[in-house]
Amino acid sequence: DVSWFDLKEVAALPSEINDDLEKIGDALGDKLGNGIMSFSAFVGGFGCAFGLGWLVALVMCAMLPFMGIGAAVMGKAVQEIQLESQSWYSKAACVVEECLYAMRTVVA
Repeated sequence: DVSWFDLKEVAALPSEINDDLEKIGDALGDKLGNGIMSFSAFVGGFGCAFGLGWLVALVMCAMLPFMGIGAAVMGKAVQEIQLESQSWYSKAACVVEECLYAMRTVVA
């Protein structure tokens, strides 16, 4: 897509591809297993709550919206920090690439 190069620097492409591949590797590695484990613990907790008493289950259901809002806020903050750090790394990669091209020109 040609318009991408209008918005980004040329040296940002390799660093963004590398960051995306690392995110995919992290998602399919530990995070997938931890997500399945957390979901099963959540379902098991509800099963125990309904088995021990319906009042405990009602208290757990009342707390779910607050937990969801907290998780959404934390996820948004983490996403903003990752985007900011990715922009720093892409700028640094651009400077390094320009320096290497300048050195190659001087050597030639």
